[in-house]
Amino acid sequence: KERGIIRQIAMDLLYRVGGLSGTEIGEMMGVDYSTVSLGRKRLREKLKHGKHLSQIIKRVEADLSIIKNCPLLLPSLSQQSKYPNAKC
Repeated sequence: KERGIIRQIAMDLLYRVGGLSGTEIGEMMGVDYSTVSLGRKRLREKLKHGKHLSQIIKRVEADLSIIKNCPLLLPSLSQQSKYPNAKC
């Protein structure tokens, strides 16, 4: 059950924050795009009743935002070299 929720959160974040399509997410996770759509729908239903779950997702989104906006946190050294004076 917990694994399913984690997977639904990952699908939703990849869609909303990562800008990937349901098809792209499905290919990454080895499922059909309809599974992605259904998983996101189920997550939205759970969020209506689960304040704790909502807080977890907001915290993850905030962390992703920091990573996305700070080139020094990018995994690729070639990306980091493009921003030698960046301070995050």
